[in-house]
Amino acid sequence: MTHINVRPTRYWLERFAEVGFAPVVGFDATFLCPHAMLLERSDEGRDERSLAAFTEIVRQRLKVAEARQTEAKTCDALRQEIAVAKKAEVVARSEAKQAEDRALAATQAAKRGALAAKQAEEAAWAARQDEEKARSELEKRVAALSLGESEARAAAQQAVQHSTQVACLQRAAEERARVAESHLRFMAQSKAWRVARTLQRTSSRLPLLRRAVKLVWWNCSLQLPRQIRLRRENNQTMQMIRQSGLFDDAYYRENTPDLAVSGMDGALHFNLYGWKEGRKPSPGFDPAFYLGQNPDVAAAGINPLLHYVQHGRAQGRQPLPSGGTTELQPALEAPSAAPVTQRPPSVRSMIRAHCASWAPLPVFADPRATPTLTILTDSVDANHLFGGVGTALVIAALAARRTDARLRLVTRHEPPDPAALGEILQAHRVDWKGATDIVHMPVGDDRPLPLGEKDIVLTTSWWSTRAVLGSVNASRILYLLQEDERMFYPYGDSRLRCAETLAEPDRLPAIRGDGATRVG
Repeated sequence: MTHINVRPTRYWLERFAEVGFAPVVGFDATFLCPHAMLLERSDEGRDERSLAAFTEIVRQRLKVAEARQTEAKTCDALRQEIAVAKKAEVVARSEAKQAEDRALAATQAAKRGALAAKQAEEAAWAARQDEEKARSELEKRVAALSLGESEARAAAQQAVQHSTQVACLQRAAEERARVAESHLRFMAQSKAWRVARTLQRTSSRLPLLRRAVKLVWWNCSLQLPRQIRLRRENNQTMQMIRQSGLFDDAYYRENTPDLAVSGMDGALHFNLYGWKEGRKPSPGFDPAFYLGQNPDVAAAGINPLLHYVQHGRAQGRQPLPSGGTTELQPALEAPSAAPVTQRPPSVRSMIRAHCASWAPLPVFADPRATPTLTILTDSVDANHLFGGVGTALVIAALAARRTDARLRLVTRHEPPDPAALGEILQAHRVDWKGATDIVHMPVGDDRPLPLGEKDIVLTTSWWSTRAVLGSVNASRILYLLQEDERMFYPYGDSRLRCAETLAEPDRLPAIRGDGATRVG
């Protein structure tokens, strides 16, 4: 490194130390320029004392260089004075005396620099002593870890006993299933069952009768007002989707083969299932891209096409990646398009959508599961490795390797990209060869996540932490806390929920951005 822009020497030393580079104390690079230094990748010499000592060395080198420049200027002045001395000997003698005084001061400055260098060497020796102490402490921790492994083996034996109990429970369940099957056979032979079966076959052949029976059932079970309201809302939503100009029924059916089997309306299928599965309604709109670029929409669990039609277009949000074309856009701007009316959402549905991202994570206990370390985050792909995501991947892989556990990557907003996980681990030289599970649990999905008794969950945000706290004991959660997330929000409900979550570290393990760990 041969230049320092507007930052001091200590700043650059700390930045290079963060990526594994340390200064070479014994190499003098001042032949390039006074503040030149040589850096090499090393695990030593990156602590605070070493960096401070080397900063002092650079400062003293600068002083020596300045002194040399001053001495050179003085010599030039002496030559000029000697030339003038022939004309004025008395004046030359006085000037020579002053030059000698300046040279003496420069020599004293050089001695002081040598003394500072010696002090820096002593500081480096002290740093090495501290490193040896840290190494011995690490060996003690490794011994403690081996003790923990013996405890883990004892837990495995206990798991075998639990497996035996589960086998007994399975046999009991099979016996109950046989009893239930005999009851079903008895019911199938009863008169009531035969009459109900006849009615069901008749209603399947007569759609009007089937609808009439359904209306009678809804009326008797007090579901009729709710079903009418849901039918009206679905009809309004389907009308908005069709009139948006971004839904092509033929294109959607061609790219959704299972739709032909179910016989469901294309717009209804997209509203209920399609956008959640990342299916495109037309070449002019990409739901996965829109949700990835707008995390507020993804957290709210709103249909991205409806949000774009109602709000996103007016706000200038992009429906496609750069370079894409909205092929059906002219239909949107046609002056003859009928105005779309929508019933305003209820307060309950708005609150449910607002709180969806931190709702309790659906899980179920799996006592036979292999110990697993789960990373719960929003997205993992080439565009979402900033902040705590990349750090969480590295920490989780190292911890899983150390504890001989499986590694599971769970995302809430977008399906995870396994290639991104491999690239980040390779970039940090993490040799991970263990078993890895890739899971996508969209916000609002009720499918539970299996968790074993020894599983650990590593979270990267306050909302994912809040979701896990609703289902898992806090002692099994590691919260990767790198910044004050309250500053992301104005004073309101989200800031309050964030503050409540940040107050949990009194009983919640947290990993700060500086690498320290706090366990409540």
